[in-house]
Amino acid sequence: MAKIIAFKKWHISLDDNKGVTLDLPYPEKFENNEEKEKYEKAKNMEAPTLLIENKFLFGEWLFELNNYERTLDDEKIKLILLEAIDKERKKFERLKKKFSTQYSTDEIKRKSIPEEVRIFVWRRDGGRCVECNSQENLEFDHIIPVSQGGSSTARNIQLLCEKCNRQKSNKI
Repeated sequence: MAKIIAFKKWHISLDDNKGVTLDLPYPEKFENNEEKEKYEKAKNMEAPTLLIENKFLFGEWLFELNNYERTLDDEKIKLILLEAIDKERKKFERLKKKFSTQYSTDEIKRKSIPEEVRIFVWRRDGGRCVECNSQENLEFDHIIPVSQGGSSTARNIQLLCEKCNRQKSNKI
């Protein structure tokens, strides 16, 4: 898969031997119009431009392609690079959502167990902890925790006393 090795770093240096020094060209450094045109197409995301070995310039991104990807035509390489850019964008959107304050307060709140389910479970379990038969400090417990994909249906809810529920934690 195409690997992003730089973003908005036009001064990056790459060396095929050491991985360090080959300055990316600036438009004023081009010797002819053909080179300048290739650079502009890459910069405008019209077509990827091979810089050295398997390093391609595309938009503001510098990519490293594997041997198979290098054998593809420009249109297919462009699609692979666009996919890599899209994956990177989605990754940062997911991270932004994960670490935003709104996410931590709004999304963590789970829906309460429906009243009809609570009544059914209470009657089914006889108003007692299913583990120790206690009638003290009873709690509705998800057999398969919500954090592991469990639902709030009668099949997945049981009555446990506070002590048994804490011992179970989020285990199945």
